[in-house]
Amino acid sequence: MYGLKLNDRISQVFMIDCETLSLMVKLANINPGQDVVLEIGGGIGNLSMFILHCNPKNLKIIEVDESLTLVLRQLFHHLNNVSILNADFLSLKPQKCDVIVANPPYHVASHIVLKLIEYKFRRAVLTFQYEFARRLTAKAGKKEYGSLSVLAQIHFNIKSDRRVNKASFYPPPKVDSKIIVFEPKKISDQKHTTLLHDLLPLLFAERRRKLKNAMRTALRILKYKRKHIQKVAQLLDDMGFSDLRPDCLTPEDYVILSKEVVAEVENQV
Repeated sequence: MYGLKLNDRISQVFMIDCETLSLMVKLANINPGQDVVLEIGGGIGNLSMFILHCNPKNLKIIEVDESLTLVLRQLFHHLNNVSILNADFLSLKPQKCDVIVANPPYHVASHIVLKLIEYKFRRAVLTFQYEFARRLTAKAGKKEYGSLSVLAQIHFNIKSDRRVNKASFYPPPKVDSKIIVFEPKKISDQKHTTLLHDLLPLLFAERRRKLKNAMRTALRILKYKRKHIQKVAQLLDDMGFSDLRPDCLTPEDYVILSKEVVAEVENQV
């Protein structure tokens, strides 16, 4: 394909199913002549072509592979509304855009989702490995539910759409994928979400322990003062969370809890 040697180490596969590509662009709801669209990983331009059929104001393609960047520049050199950047999406500062569309590599899926939190956009449509997609929409108490589930659901309204057969990609991966649609939620105060980004991975690393014990360990790791740790323990008791496991709390529970923790710490400084 284009004389390229694909890199298995970075999960390099290309979507070739036109029906799925068309559906992704339809779900993106691109406003012709108005929207700036960001595509993460342009590959050989298959998705890019479907995006361009919607006549966006501008299509920004970020491609980390230098040889693929050359292919994309050859394909779209004649179009004034296409810009191509040879760079790693994860290392860039957030780009201005209205819509994000992508078929990202499986091995960086969680990093992609966390990076999206830094962006301001109206809608994002991405495909992920099927099991990973289930993690994003998992409910409290389920096996797939984890810190990423909580963070993603706090920041986004997430819709799980069509399952994508592995034969829709070349070369075909070992598992199916799923289309996921993200719409950002409005978050007025960032202090509690900053706390959750630090706290949740530590709590879910001990998901079998009672929350009061996991929280004590996590706050010590985060260098909280003893008086703050004691106050948070009292908060957990008052809220009825102490003897629950970390995976029993909903994203809404964690938002309420984190706001209370931030307020208590600020009051006791």
